[in-house]
Amino acid sequence: MKSEEKRRKDNRKLLVALAVLLVGIGVGYAALSTNYIFNGIVNVKSNQWEIKKPDEEDIVVEPDDDPKPPKPTIEDGPNGEIIINYTVDLELPGDYYSFIVPIENAGSIDAVLASVTHSDTKKLSARQAEFLDYEIVEVKGEGNDEEKIQLTNQKIAAGETMYVRVTVTYKEDQDKLPTEAEATAGITKNIQLQTVLTFQQDK
Repeated sequence: MKSEEKRRKDNRKLLVALAVLLVGIGVGYAALSTNYIFNGIVNVKSNQWEIKKPDEEDIVVEPDDDPKPPKPTIEDGPNGEIIINYTVDLELPGDYYSFIVPIENAGSIDAVLASVTHSDTKKLSARQAEFLDYEIVEVKGEGNDEEKIQLTNQKIAAGETMYVRVTVTYKEDQDKLPTEAEATAGITKNIQLQTVLTFQQDK
């Protein structure tokens, strides 16, 4: 009888120890789980959208004449567009005005160039287009190694920079040039132009 009673006491002690062990494991697991969730929340970083407006000193203007042609002015649009304003003043066939604007994706979200538009009042008219060619492209490389890429939904990954070149050229194959009065009035000289680049999140 005594041995039976002793065995029962030993069994009770074993059950109590097992229960304590299970409770300890549960508490430890809960502590580890809580710590994991806490760390997960702390380490989350929010994405940031930032298409950076280029600084004036980073804009390259051509030709490298003396006096040098004026640089375009850059402003932010109401919906985050990059608005480029510039004045074209060309004297003779073969003359040109060109500039390169660096546009940096300073955020953490990949972007795409959704559209290139022009102000209704600051674009080449039909009469101006008889004498002038207009081109806007993405460029890579420099000098003779420069590669021109048509602007069609160009992507800018986070942290990268796109280089956009705008060029207006006085056509050389002219049968009849505008009069000096026409040229000065805005046909080939003192032309106010505006180009608007709109970006959106890359899907």
